[in-house]
Amino acid sequence: MHPRIPLLRSPSLLLCILLLASCAVAYKPLSDSFLRAIPAPGTEFDIDNTTGLLAPLLIPRVPGTPGQIAAQRHLVDYFQRELPKWSITWQNSTQKTPTSKGKKLPFANLIIRREPPWVQPGQANFLTLVAHYDSKLKPDGFIGATDSAAPCAMLMWAAKVVDSYAQQMYDEMSALGEGGTVEMDMGIQILFLDGEEAFDTWTDTDSLYGSRSLSNFWVNSPNPPSQKFYKYVTPLSQISLFMLLDLLGSSSPSVPSYYTTTHWAYRAFSAVESRMRSLNLLESSNSMRFLPDVNKTMAFGGISDDHLPFIWRGVETLHVIPQPFPRVWHTEDDDGAHLDMKVVRDWARIVAGFMLEWLDMMEGFLSCLACIMVTIDLAVEASHVIFEREVIGAVTEWTSTTQGSAIDIPTRWGSQDDSAAKLGAALCDRSAATISFSINDYDEEELRELVKLIHCPSPVFQRTFKGLIGLTAHSARPATLTDETPTPLIGPTSPPSPMPQVNR
Repeated sequence: MHPRIPLLRSPSLLLCILLLASCAVAYKPLSDSFLRAIPAPGTEFDIDNTTGLLAPLLIPRVPGTPGQIAAQRHLVDYFQRELPKWSITWQNSTQKTPTSKGKKLPFANLIIRREPPWVQPGQANFLTLVAHYDSKLKPDGFIGATDSAAPCAMLMWAAKVVDSYAQQMYDEMSALGEGGTVEMDMGIQILFLDGEEAFDTWTDTDSLYGSRSLSNFWVNSPNPPSQKFYKYVTPLSQISLFMLLDLLGSSSPSVPSYYTTTHWAYRAFSAVESRMRSLNLLESSNSMRFLPDVNKTMAFGGISDDHLPFIWRGVETLHVIPQPFPRVWHTEDDDGAHLDMKVVRDWARIVAGFMLEWLDMMEGFLSCLACIMVTIDLAVEASHVIFEREVIGAVTEWTSTTQGSAIDIPTRWGSQDDSAAKLGAALCDRSAATISFSINDYDEEELRELVKLIHCPSPVFQRTFKGLIGLTAHSARPATLTDETPTPLIGPTSPPSPMPQVNR
């Protein structure tokens, strides 16, 4: 840059139902518990950890040199070894540079995708996360830790965090016969771009070699015809948001919101950071805000970077690059020793949180946090329900996040002596291994309260409860979850207003 399927165990005895929550089409904030569940990176970013994510990238990575090949091998080996369900493809080109003396240098863009298993080529929409993996030719030995070894490592780590949740979401959607719509077929695409840096002086032709090549290749590569061809004509059309990370890893970063059409995404990204800080999940000082520009008053202009060939073709961009640039920018000091490791680890967790929110994991909160089982015993005369231990915490969390208050059934349902109040007290007792009750102990009004309490949006669970106790299927759903008025996932599509460019 330059400035939820039912499982039968003997039909006469048990009906075991997975609480499978449907994937939504609305951007929904993660719960506090979900944010807490995002792991810390540990030693993955330690600069002396040669088997970690970052250290192998802290070498010169100039196109056409052994360092470029070593960086490529590190990226590919990681995804093949740790994330085998992500597809890996290359987009290659050769181009002359001002310093190559007429020789064409190789540039190789790495495209890594995790998409729903049922989609055909060209049918998924992608949150696209981007960083360049090359480094500058000069000064000699330049490493580019912030520029952009650290952002590449952040994306590698975030992909692993998201992977298991994405798999569960796809499994649940398949089980419920969902998917197959433009909004719901969501995937993750990571682009590790080559040749971002200028070889001599930054110009329109001596810079962005990889991103110019990839965007031109995609705009001229029509997707196969399908029922969605009108929506995703080319791979560029499949990008719901192009999120570019650059110059990250130095102390006290301040990233403004650069584009009006994606300010909504910036605010959501900023909210993830703010909530993580309020929960004391980040290591850097809570007085520091990486993403403070919620009112969009800070950016004085755009920055020339890998997003430009895409934004020129109408792709919505969230540019995550600080202003001012780090003091080590394009100097020999942009190395591992000058990284602020607390900041590096914090960026990784914030990015992972944003990715999970984008995939709308909160709609599947109950099943994403744990494989929660509700066992309904049909053997006894009165249908008997047992809540396994995991559901207790999930019920409490779901209620507190959707209603803004903790469970208080005893107060709501009467004295401590009646059966409903005892059930409420049991639900609040986190030391209990299981909770059981007989449906015949409660009248219809109390049962409706119980189903509202559970707040399970799973159609499987709703249909089963409807059959057992005659309740309306939708009584289990929070009022904020409606099928009729989903919030669009994909942001505005109007072209961004022109902004003065600062060359990297």
